[in-house]
Amino acid sequence: MAVSSGRTPRLRASSGAAARPARLAARLLVATLAAVLLIAGVSLLPRPALAEAPALAEGSAAALAAAMAEASPPHWTLSDAAGQRWGLVLFEQPDPAYPAGPRLRLNALEPGQRIDHQRPLQVDDGAAQQWQLPNRSEELVAAGETALPPGAAQFDAAGLVPPPSDRRPLRLLVPMADGGNDASLMLGADPTQQLARRAAEL
Repeated sequence: MAVSSGRTPRLRASSGAAARPARLAARLLVATLAAVLLIAGVSLLPRPALAEAPALAEGSAAALAAAMAEASPPHWTLSDAAGQRWGLVLFEQPDPAYPAGPRLRLNALEPGQRIDHQRPLQVDDGAAQQWQLPNRSEELVAAGETALPPGAAQFDAAGLVPPPSDRRPLRLLVPMADGGNDASLMLGADPTQQLARRAAEL
């Protein structure tokens, strides 16, 4: 009896010791399975959304470039018949204090040039058509100011009616002050086409 009662605890102890590795193995298996499922879940995340991110960024950059292009109106550098350089800008009048519409702004790039702020800008196509664009130089300064920049002037491009052809180069006769000869500017293909297209939209 003493012998049999002494063996029973040993058998229980050995069976408990044998169960521990089984439990440990089961836990390792569960942990490994969980890790595999986690990795699989990460790999199944929607990649198209990630792939679309660069495309969206490129689209935003294109939209920004388009907006910047709109904010920066077309401008050109021209030389008149006497070799004097001029800057020409075509833009929409943004100041609500003045009537809306397209404007042509001329800036003398050489010192000593003085534009007549009273006379219109004459435009012709070298054939039969001729236009007179009203002088809007007062729009260059704040309302009420009378000191206009001598080398800059602004004209109302809405006077290009009927619209000119975009195939005939346009000539501008800039009214000069102090009895000087009017400056003659020949427009190239791009400014002529831009002016003709804007005039056709009026």
